[in-house]
Amino acid sequence: MVLISSVLGLLGCSAASSSNASYHMYVANCVDSTVWTYTIDAKTGALGQLTGSPVDAGLLLYSITVTPSGKFVYVANINSNDISAYAINSSNGALIPVTGSPFTAGTCPIAITTTKMSH
Repeated sequence: MVLISSVLGLLGCSAASSSNASYHMYVANCVDSTVWTYTIDAKTGALGQLTGSPVDAGLLLYSITVTPSGKFVYVANINSNDISAYAINSSNGALIPVTGSPFTAGTCPIAITTTKMSH
């Protein structure tokens, strides 16, 4: 099951995913252009910063999403006009930059979402 949430604010936004009964939260920080990863304790809701977090992203991060599969995270970067893409390490939730990332996204990408197409 994948949980997706977005909270747009002045300093960042977040998205969450679950894999193998562990939960993770990804927070885009527009002040320092990084994405922070946290583990979420399923019983208490407490957050723990993941080792290796934060990872670098583009300039002025504004929107973040986790794919419905829970395998990838994408971040819209307003000032660098691109999308940062990360694979999610299935064993620990860490973010791994996707080859070729960041990807050009036109002028001022402000929102991002993903979907799963049924065929």
